[in-house]
Amino acid sequence: MSEPVLLVSDENLLGTRSAYLFAPLKYERFEAIAKSIDQACRSPDLECRYVVYTRDLERWRKSSYNQSAKTAKHLLDFQTWCDKNDNLKGPDQIVEKLRAALGERLVVVAMEDELGSGVPLGSAVLSACGLSSNEVSDLKTPQPSNVSMPPNALELIRILGEYGLEREATKKVTQALRQNGHLLGVKSREHND
Repeated sequence: MSEPVLLVSDENLLGTRSAYLFAPLKYERFEAIAKSIDQACRSPDLECRYVVYTRDLERWRKSSYNQSAKTAKHLLDFQTWCDKNDNLKGPDQIVEKLRAALGERLVVVAMEDELGSGVPLGSAVLSACGLSSNEVSDLKTPQPSNVSMPPNALELIRILGEYGLEREATKKVTQALRQNGHLLGVKSREHND
């Protein structure tokens, strides 16, 4: 890069939490958080750009459920959780509020579109940082390291929670299941959840 670049990548940065994307947004403050971050980063010597990824709603709901179940935020099965987290417009509402705060500096990318184009996932972020398309295509892509929890592991975590297992103990069980998925008869697969 010809200029210094600071890349900050975190789904929580703008006040979003993957476990709550489909919950009612009445108490969320995405626009205010985005404005605060943008104001704090504003400088004549610094150009800030923002990239937000969206994805297929059904896969996103399943991922959101997985994120909340494996950290013992609830004891619900998937369908009951979906019934309580039925705001399918939640992700679009978040994007609208972020666009209102950040304007043209916000780039919204559908994850499936980027993956389907043959470029590595995250290319839009690297392009926003100033890398050319040739530089991005020359990068070697590491294997994903976010291991998805198989459905029977999530169900075991949920049942243990119903029996009163404390949240910290549940996190330890989650970690053990991640490392030993074969115990449940499911081969661990690496997948960006």
